Amino acid sequence: MVALYVLVALNVVAALAIAWFKRDVRQLLQVDPQLLVRWGGMYTPFVRRGQYWRIASSIFLHANLQHLLANSAALFVAGAIAGERLGELMLVATYLATGVAGSTVSYLARRNRVVRYDESVWRMLLVPNPLAVAVGASGAICGLIAAAGIDAHLHGDHETRDALVKWLAIILGYSLVPGIDKAGHVGGALAGVVIGVAGGQPGLEAPAIALVAVVVVVVLFRIAQLHGAEGETVDRWTKRAVDAREAKDTGTEIAAYRQSLELHPRNAVASYNLSLALERSADLAGALAQAEHTVTLMSGETDAVRLRDRLARAIAERDGPTR
Repeated sequence: MVALYVLVALNVVAALAIAWFKRDVRQLLQVDPQLLVRWGGMYTPFVRRGQYWRIASSIFLHANLQHLLANSAALFVAGAIAGERLGELMLVATYLATGVAGSTVSYLARRNRVVRYDESVWRMLLVPNPLAVAVGASGAICGLIAAAGIDAHLHGDHETRDALVKWLAIILGYSLVPGIDKAGHVGGALAGVVIGVAGGQPGLEAPAIALVAVVVVVVLFRIAQLHGAEGETVDRWTKRAVDAREAKDTGTEIAAYRQSLELHPRNAVASYNLSLALERSADLAGALAQAEHTVTLMSGETDAVRLRDRLARAIAERDGPTR
């Protein structure tokens, strides 16, 4: 099945290309998140700025060798089953459609998420981190399994259906592990269900071809721009701010935290630290305004409220009683 081999090869070639261009074989074992962003990883702050092509390109990238090998093996098995049941063209279209659907759901789940400094275990388990780079074919694999399972059910092949349902349940259960893109897996699976139900309908060939063509053009367009500047990530700006604080360069620290907040305005950690930096620079009014913003983001969390109240008292003491 040529289409399946091509899909697996694209994932492998993407990993090899990153290591080759970086001239560092260690990037095969564990890819630098900044490289993943540059090569098209789904990074929420950049997607918010209009780089929606990342929703498609991210399904061909993987974070490390284990991630790549596990997904390649799963894709080979799920793709063989889906290709046999749906045909090669629908295999490719389903992979792309469910992968993009999974990435889209992942983005929607992340885009308004507040980055907190008092994360609970449950939030870490259930709510995706908006500053993590989302990559991988897992959403598309869930979609292929779901589509093939629905097709098997509709054609009375209950043995295959039951096996695929169990496999999908295991993947979704594994999604509860912190750091796994739960929303992407669920989104891909739901899209696969829709495709599986619609798969028996006539007239899907033309839309499938159009989808494949659009995604291929988008990915090729971005490959041609690989060496363009994508900008710094929130993590890079945060590190720059921390380094500036250690060097007692408050001006650079403030500028770095502001850049971080420009990328993700709902980053309560950066907002809190920016307020402290403004206080150290003697800009009490600016520090108080930023602390108020942090209180809003954190829904009245104690530390943020204490900072706001302390700054308000400092301003009152500085200005003295009004007449």
